[in-house]
Amino acid sequence: MAYAGLVYYEEKRAEDLVTFAAAKDLNALLEFIKKDCSHAERGQNILFRFKNFDGYIELRLDAPQDEPFTGWSIKPHLKPCRFLRCDVDKFGEANYPLPSTCLISVYGSPGAVPSLHYSIPLDGVADPKTLFIHRSLRTTPSLTSNR
Repeated sequence: MAYAGLVYYEEKRAEDLVTFAAAKDLNALLEFIKKDCSHAERGQNILFRFKNFDGYIELRLDAPQDEPFTGWSIKPHLKPCRFLRCDVDKFGEANYPLPSTCLISVYGSPGAVPSLHYSIPLDGVADPKTLFIHRSLRTTPSLTSNR
């Protein structure tokens, strides 16, 4: 059975909140995000299969990176960022109104490389998949004006 995963972004003051959500039904996942997170910027979506019937997938946030990410902090809200198949299957049932999610805070400090292209391989999927976090360093508007 194919599953859907979706990355979406929300600005929260000085940080970007990156969420990866997984469900059996991509349309249901999109509807949930549209209703619950209407200001979110949608990112990459993927289709995947669990490697094992009673398995899990895990976001590998500690993977070696091909692109520099100097000055950026990537902080998961939960370790490990793991989704059990049995939990993903329950989204939409009466007692499971929320999809399985992993929240990640992303901060760019002054002097950081201007663009973040951070790779996150998924473990536990039948075919190798890698998600990417794409962010640009925020610039603060100047407080002075030339008049």
